Amino acid sequence: MREWLTIDWLLSTALKLISFAAISGIALIADFCLFLLLVHFSDLPVDVATFVSAMSCCAFAFFTSTKRIFDYHGQFLMGLFLIYLVYQILLLSTVSWAVGFFVGLGLTAAFAKALTVPVTFCSNYLMIRFLSRPRGAQIKAE
Repeated sequence: MREWLTIDWLLSTALKLISFAAISGIALIADFCLFLLLVHFSDLPVDVATFVSAMSCCAFAFFTSTKRIFDYHGQFLMGLFLIYLVYQILLLSTVSWAVGFFVGLGLTAAFAKALTVPVTFCSNYLMIRFLSRPRGAQIKAE
């Protein structure tokens, strides 16, 4: 049986996903609060406010997830963060544009931002999991 088909692997993966959801939830609350403050109390356009608020919460989610959830013990964490930062810039540029587009269609800023959460959650989980995987590890067939 392959390693990724075992009950232990499934339980471990489920626990990581739930833990990542909890950390992401904390980051999301901070992101939304900062976003709404920027939208309502500054002259920033919603797409810029989306980008600024999300980028500020990405570092928290990345560093907390790699160390506490994915048990990363490598020496290259800042290098991985730079890769993650580039990824986030690309993702958040797209998401920020989408929020601005949805607001232009008449949706509220908060609802428009909420529409992007499922995409960013799934893609962030997969990216952090990919970056924090053990280097050179392979799944062994039994």
